[in-house]
Amino acid sequence: MISLQNTKEVVVIAPQSVGTTAVTGTVDARGANYLELKVFLAPAAATVTVAELSVSSGDATNAMTAIPEFTAGSGTGNFTAPTAPGVDGDTQVVAFKIDRRTYRHRYFKVSLKHGGLDEGEGRISTVVATLDRLENAPHTDAERGFTLAFS
Repeated sequence: MISLQNTKEVVVIAPQSVGTTAVTGTVDARGANYLELKVFLAPAAATVTVAELSVSSGDATNAMTAIPEFTAGSGTGNFTAPTAPGVDGDTQVVAFKIDRRTYRHRYFKVSLKHGGLDEGEGRISTVVATLDRLENAPHTDAERGFTLAFS
């Protein structure tokens, strides 16, 4: 089997303008040995900050616990969020590579918000998950999470 045939893509947070109010999205990782969450952050003024970026997990969507090493901030074990590159910079990608043999919870939630913005402003952001080494391999492009696929 070609390994990329045994993956599924899931949009966790659709592309949108994210401001100072947290936006969240949850993915069901049942059946996957590995989960990669990719957070795409569009270029923004250097004054724009990532005020919150965290991954939580749980066995139910209403009972999540933050994972310290996947949480931005100054707490013990936390990581430092990237600084915006300026409006002419490149899109930034923050990837969380989660081995589900270590983190056995079924659900994973991403929470994201930005700071340094005026009321009504936002930074275009999106989160996409790749579920890998699935117990049941997808057989169609739709099962892999694609609306259209070309080869």
